[in-house]
Amino acid sequence: MRLCLRLKSKPMSCRIPPPLALKPVICALYQAISAEWDKNKTPANPFLTRFLGAATYFTSAIVHAGVSGPIAGARALQMQIRKSAKWAPAPTPNPRSMSASAPSSSSAISSSASSMSLELHRITLDRARRKEHIQWARIHAAALEVGVFTFGFELRNTGVDSAYEYGESRVFSDLVAQDALWEEDEVEWVAGILVLQALIRTSMRGDPGQRRLYEELLANYEERWKEMKDEARQALVTEALLAAKTDLARLGA
Repeated sequence: MRLCLRLKSKPMSCRIPPPLALKPVICALYQAISAEWDKNKTPANPFLTRFLGAATYFTSAIVHAGVSGPIAGARALQMQIRKSAKWAPAPTPNPRSMSASAPSSSSAISSSASSMSLELHRITLDRARRKEHIQWARIHAAALEVGVFTFGFELRNTGVDSAYEYGESRVFSDLVAQDALWEEDEVEWVAGILVLQALIRTSMRGDPGQRRLYEELLANYEERWKEMKDEARQALVTEALLAAKTDLARLGA
């Protein structure tokens, strides 16, 4: 500490690195993926592949959530995917807090206008959150396909290759796909089917139990598809369902 006070020209040498050093990098990665998707519908796969390639040059000085070096890149991405897998709608504004101190009619009108403005803001924010939730589901799916999610990237780079480790690396994704079916919001059904499609596409052959599970999940998602009211989200589920069924048929061929 005394050294830091005396050598003011070199303060960085005494600073403690942030525990989530790669958080800004993951944020920038998401922005790049999202912008390219909006522009050209480019999937996240090439972005994740390039990110993991760059991460192989990380030194031990780069630490994220207690993991240092090249593995820190995969760790940071995995953490953000898990965090973003939980849907959280925008909070509903409380008009009472604004109208409590408005006894006059003019104040009431002003309060009503403010409440409407807050509600419009909430709707705009909610739409943005839905778009972001679906985009993170696409990234989740891409992470499965390039072998990065959960422990896939670490296993591949440590030479571990067994059915047990393979299954363990997909537990979280399996739960996301299964649990999303029982949620009430359509956006979660979209996210769930996108992850399920990637799970089917990256499945190992020769597991009839897993195939039956995926067939059942697809049938349940098709029932959810019939309940959907938003045409844009329904179209996303339609595309994912058709692709997943094709991939499942190839899996059993």
